[in-house]
Formats: sequence, structure tokens, C-alpha cells
Amino acid sequence: MEDEPHVDAVSAIVDAMNLRRSILVVVLLGVLAALLSVSLWRLNTPTRATPPGARLEAADDRTERALRILRHWDTQRNAAWAAGDLAALARLYRPGSAAGAYDAWMLQRYVDRGLVVDPIRMQLLSVDLTQWSSRRFTLVITDRLAVAEAVDAGGGRHPLPRDQASTRVVTLMLDGRRWLAA
Repeated sequence: MEDEPHVDAVSAIVDAMNLRRSILVVVLLGVLAALLSVSLWRLNTPTRATPPGARLEAADDRTERALRILRHWDTQRNAAWAAGDLAALARLYRPGSAAGAYDAWMLQRYVDRGLVVDPIRMQLLSVDLTQWSSRRFTLVITDRLAVAEAVDAGGGRHPLPRDQASTRVVTLMLDGRRWLAA
């Protein structure tokens, strides 16, 4: 049994090599993890002398202001629909607005049948402010009709079906003291 010491020696060498390989793999993984951590840290470190979150807060403030303006505009639009008032609806849009023409056409169809729509409630799903100035802004909005009822001349209420979420681009422009949909 002269081969047994030789087999034991080979086994010991293989075990030592496996241990060295395992240590090398662990060390390499540690180095890679450290490099990745440093790289991610550098990517997240501001390159300008801007307080953390300052740009985000400014963007959030503009988005909130744009949403307040849009909600006010939408309240006026809902009032026009509730009254069946085409002239009031037209005053909310810039002249030549395709969206305004379509909105007036839809309202006219209800009015012709002796109906108005009240209430109208939209569910806002997402909003992205894509353009901002003090006189004009553009939002990309995803929303859906949450609640709406057609009301007939006798006061009868007829719930309208909810719709699917849709995404649209809304631009409002300041014209004097009024915000108009473009």
C-alpha cells in the first residue's frame, strides 16, 4: 500500500488548491463589491454645489402649482358642462383649439338631447410636468372618468359608464388673467 501516502499527498494538494481558489474567489468578489459601491456612490453624489433635493423640490413645486391651475380650470369646465353652457366652455379654450372644438361638440350632443352632465369627477393616475414657464405649462396626464351622471330636464340621473385610463398632453396658457387650454 505504497500508493496511499501518495494519494493522501495528492488529496492534500488538491484541497489546498481548492482552498486557495475559494479564498481568491472571495477576495475577487469583495473587490468587485467595493468597486461597485464606489461607482454607485459617485453616480449619486451631486457634481454641483446644489443642496440635496433642491432641484427635485423646485420641480415638485412647479408640478403642484400646475395641478392647482389645472384643477381650477377643470372646475370651471365641469360647471359649464353642468349648466350646458357652450359659451362658458368656449371661454376655457384658446381660439382654434381642437380639444375645445371636440369638447363643445360633445357638450352640444348632450344639450340637444336635453341632458347636462353633473357631476364629473376624474381620477388622476399620473402626471408629468414636461414644460414650465410663468405663462405656459404642459402636463402629460393619465386619468380616467371616475364618476359622471347625465341629468335630464326632469332631474332624473343616469350614471355614465366609467372609462379606461387614457393619457393626454394638456397645455395651459395664461391669457391676461385667465388660463386657457391650448
